[in-house]
Amino acid sequence: MKNFKIIAIAAALAAASSLFPSCATVSKLLEGSMDKGYGEGGTIATAAPLMRAIKLRDYVRALSLVNQGIGKGENVASPKDATPLELAIAHGRLELVKAIGDAGWFDQESGERALIRAAELEERAMMDYLIAKGCTVGSSFALYALAFKTPTHAVLSLFLRAPHPTYTINKFGNGYGTADPGPFLAQAALNGYPDLLAEAIKRGAKLDSTILVSGYTGASPLWLASAMGHAECVRILLAAGAKAELAVKEYKYTPLMMAARGGHADVCKQLIAAGANVNAKSATAYVSDWFQGSSTITYTRNDIKQRSPLLFAAASGDFATVKALIDAGVDVNLANDEGWTAMLSARAELRADLAEALLKAGALEHPLMNAIYRGDEAALRKELTGLKAFLSAQKLAIYPLTMAVRWHAITKSHAIIDLLLAKRAELPKEDIQRALRAAKQENPELYRYLLDKGGLREEYPQYAPSAYELLAERVAAGDADGFKALYAAPGTKLGLFEKKQILEDSILAGRIDITRFLIAQGAELNALWPVHVDSMLGDAALSGSIDMVKLLLDSGAAIEPKLSSVGLELYPYRTAFMAACSAGDVPIARLLIGHGANPHRVGYEGYTALGYALASGKKEMLEYLLSLGVDPNARMDLLMGKASGVIERKRETALMQATQKGDAAAVRTLLAAGADPRLTDWVEDDALVMAVRLGFKELEGILRAALGDVYK
Repeated sequence: MKNFKIIAIAAALAAASSLFPSCATVSKLLEGSMDKGYGEGGTIATAAPLMRAIKLRDYVRALSLVNQGIGKGENVASPKDATPLELAIAHGRLELVKAIGDAGWFDQESGERALIRAAELEERAMMDYLIAKGCTVGSSFALYALAFKTPTHAVLSLFLRAPHPTYTINKFGNGYGTADPGPFLAQAALNGYPDLLAEAIKRGAKLDSTILVSGYTGASPLWLASAMGHAECVRILLAAGAKAELAVKEYKYTPLMMAARGGHADVCKQLIAAGANVNAKSATAYVSDWFQGSSTITYTRNDIKQRSPLLFAAASGDFATVKALIDAGVDVNLANDEGWTAMLSARAELRADLAEALLKAGALEHPLMNAIYRGDEAALRKELTGLKAFLSAQKLAIYPLTMAVRWHAITKSHAIIDLLLAKRAELPKEDIQRALRAAKQENPELYRYLLDKGGLREEYPQYAPSAYELLAERVAAGDADGFKALYAAPGTKLGLFEKKQILEDSILAGRIDITRFLIAQGAELNALWPVHVDSMLGDAALSGSIDMVKLLLDSGAAIEPKLSSVGLELYPYRTAFMAACSAGDVPIARLLIGHGANPHRVGYEGYTALGYALASGKKEMLEYLLSLGVDPNARMDLLMGKASGVIERKRETALMQATQKGDAAAVRTLLAAGADPRLTDWVEDDALVMAVRLGFKELEGILRAALGDVYK
């Protein structure tokens, strides 16, 4: 680095809690692109015949089809049970598995998928048969990763029992484990399988093989077993020579730290006996995104909280783990680079028992703070004479009033609070602000006490209940006069979002007078509200108040607003009519139709109005919708994850939806209205298959009668 002319450092300070990524960025996929890999939906006449017979549990027919050579190459666009062989395994039909296997209807990939599926379901006889037929696992990284999506003991055992000729015990891993899911030994340790772990070690598995897990690079088998509390795995690994101090790359967390963090006292004892350093400290920062150009080096510095085994143990709150470390001679006053100690952590977690154990072991604590935690008024009164000197001598910011507020749940002492408030001129303002925030969140009664009797309302008006909070209280109480007076008060100010929220609160609560007042004050009924399911009119429909709906209609609420679409979620997800259908409110739905509502639209969530009506479970709502001539066979493609904006092309109909709900009355109603029971969804399942799979015998009878021939 010293030879470079320029060193540019991109500094990015990140709190430790933010360093556990969970795929926060989700692509806004176009609806059309989601067709790839998904079925389009069809009829039972176009469904794969062998797989349909298996789904209907018509196993005699299925066996006959195999013997006739019918069904070879069948495949549906499903992530699981996509072939007749996998489906037969899922149904637990060994005779079918053997018939398909003996017919040779599988290759390496389909056979491997089938073997993994049999292991997932603990179908031992099927596993034995498939292995005897030459099925193996680990032929490719994709299939290796597939197996570890369900890392049961039976699935992992396959890699020892039936490995592909190209697979070795240390394959699919590297020094820092950037390959997911990493080598076998690490996975066996992570999932807690000591027998598989021992056998893998015998076969030459590397003890220092690592994986990337939950943002930690270079997690060794011992580190993983320690973090998960798998004591027997830890014993085996230590006996085999695993290094007790092998830390992860960036954070430098050791196995002992992770065991302490998880509150695994028995694992901590094993690691300590193996020589683990009870006073080890983790990193304070690490570098990422390193890039070296011709004359420039750029990187990101990530600042993190330094930890030690005892700091982790105190934060975990596990008494046995703290005691194990104390018994091992840990330095109870060991502080991190910021001055944070286990005692401070125990106090922050409101753990009087941990604090007492630490004090007995020699932990230091200033008498002033000790008096606060004990609720000792006399001792605190004595110590407060030196409050200013105490605060100025602290390396780490100490907040006496904040801690008094938090420990009030234990001490129940208002006297302690009063003594500190009397000295508030000497307290840091941040302490008072933190105390107010803590009280507001944890102790509403004490929050009011601080504001009123403590005299902080005037000094810290920003911490008093906001105008919105006070108005919301009056909405909840139905106090229209009080609401109007407060709203009109000179000091009442609401932000744009708060104005929308208070209007919605009033509408949903059915407060006609308050809502009328807000509209008169210029409240916008059709304003854009990103990632919001219902419009204001939709909220009115959900309120159950037909008078509220009338008020909004008369005031200009849009009855057919533009709805959100993938990548543009500025509009409601559904219309007010759909909202009324979801609530099963026929009078409101009829009112909206009278004002021009369109019952045939499809909402952003993928449901038709009929779909929402079915979800309500109200028979009268379903019958009313059908009387409007809505299509009972309309397909529904559902929005997955709400705001993620991903459409899953399910191709379901209302009849399928009613069947999955087990709603026999709705199924009969839909069939009478012309619902076609022969339609199939994206994986070639019709309503009958769904009824059979879910064990709804009454529905199965209804649908079989409606179909007649269940295969045409």
